[in-house]
Order: sequence, then structure tokens, then C-alpha cells
Amino acid sequence: MANEKTRLLEIIDSKSVFEGITSRQKKQEKEGYLRQSNADITKALVAKMRARKARTSLKIVKAEDGHTGHKCAKTLAKEGAQKQQTSKIKTDVDPIWAISGACLSAMTQKLAYSVIRKKKGVLLKPREETTTNLALVSEGIKEAFGVDVTQAEMWKSIRSKHISGPCSQFLWKTIHGLFMVGNRWRREGMPEEYHDRAVCSVCENTESMDHILFRCEAPGQAEIWRELKRVWALTGIPWKEPDWGTALGAGCAVLRSENGARKTHMESLWTILWSEAVHLIWKLRCERVIR
Repeated sequence: MANEKTRLLEIIDSKSVFEGITSRQKKQEKEGYLRQSNADITKALVAKMRARKARTSLKIVKAEDGHTGHKCAKTLAKEGAQKQQTSKIKTDVDPIWAISGACLSAMTQKLAYSVIRKKKGVLLKPREETTTNLALVSEGIKEAFGVDVTQAEMWKSIRSKHISGPCSQFLWKTIHGLFMVGNRWRREGMPEEYHDRAVCSVCENTESMDHILFRCEAPGQAEIWRELKRVWALTGIPWKEPDWGTALGAGCAVLRSENGARKTHMESLWTILWSEAVHLIWKLRCERVIR
């Protein structure tokens, strides 16, 4: 940042950043920046601005305006993203300007609960099966739709308004690997008389969730996917083969027109049809197996 005694004009093209250090700054500070994902950077920026003795002006511009500063910043950001080793950003704050926590008057039960959950979540070790399934979903989405999604985006997608409650629960449990299928019947301590339940009675293969949803020869999954393919053909949009990405990651579907514009209405339809289809396959399997 410039000398603290020199007038400074900061040009910003991000509305969220601009509001974060102007109109929303007081509220965020009262809440101790507990809602902010980039809290350290925001606190350091605000502290630096307060420490300056000269005027600091802020100006927001649109990216499409072609401002030279925006182009330079974009170039630097691209170079930074391509670095093999990330640079450490200094976020140290002078104790005079440091924010020690949230104001009690700004604290709500929801905010306090989310912070507690976040702190506890840091201590939890990732479940191996969950990590594996998330990787399958991510790879499937990348292959089918050509987009990279984060784990946070995948978890958020199963809470989409286009996915019903029962479907959402099914997707969540499936990704976490919580259903009693496949080798879970053979785990240590399980009575031997239950070991046969790990094998599909029709295919005689291990009845994993992948087998149930995409490979089983028993009546159910093949018919559902075939019918969905027939219905989807009416939209005129290319069909994607069922897998972890297209089915369990249905809420992350990205469909574009020839000019590159997103077809959000068709993405919503995809989410509804595929989430219901994969859940229906599971229910048909349960009706067949659990008697």
C-alpha cells in the first residue's frame, strides 16, 4: 500500500469486496468477521486503511469497462494461480486495530452454532469412503459437464430447492457411504450368517452402491435409466451416461447453449429428473431385497 501520508484511490471491480469494506463493514466487525471466508485478509485491509493518515478513496468499476488497472490485476491473478508454490500473504494486524472477537449484541444462536460446528469440523478426520465418493462425483461432473466443483459446492448442491427432502437425504447418505450394502456386511464383528448379504443375488457380484445404481442386472436400474434417456431426448440436449457425477452430482449440472449461455431452466430439470431417478432405483432395490 502507498505511503500512509499520501492520498490514495483504490479501484475495485468486486462488489462484494467493495461492500465488505464499506456498507457491510460495521456489521461484519460487530460479528467478529465470523461469517467471512476471507476474514484475515479483510481485517488486515481494514486495519491498514484505518492506520493511514491521508484520505483513502474507493471507486468501484465494472469489469467490462476495460479499465487498465483491472486488466493488470487479472494478469497478476492469473500468474499467481499458475505458481507452483503459493505466496504467503501478510495478514498481520497492528494490536491497536485488531478485532478480538464478536460483540455479544450481534451474536445470534444461528451464528454461534455455525461457528462451533466449524471449529469442531476442523478436528474431524475425513472419512475415507466419503473422500473416495466425493472424488467419483467430482470426476464425473468434470467429464460430463466440463466444470470443476469444490466439495463445498457438491454438498450445497444436494440441498438444492429442486431436490426433494428424501432425495437429498439419500444423496447425502450415499456419498458418506452409510447404507448397509456390499462389504459392510463383511466388516469385522458382523455375524457370518450375514456375510451372504454382501453379494447381489442376481449378478453374484458384490452389491456395492455403484453396482446397485449403475450395473445391476436385476430389474430396476437399467429400465429407469432407459426411460429417463427416452424422456430426456425430448429436450434436444445431448444425453450423458449415468455415473456418480451425472446422477449423485445432478445439482451441479451445467448445460450451455451453442453461444455459451447457461440453460438454467434445463439444469433445474436435469437436477429434478436425475435425483428422482437415482433415488427410485434405490427404492426398487430395497423392495426387491428387503422382504
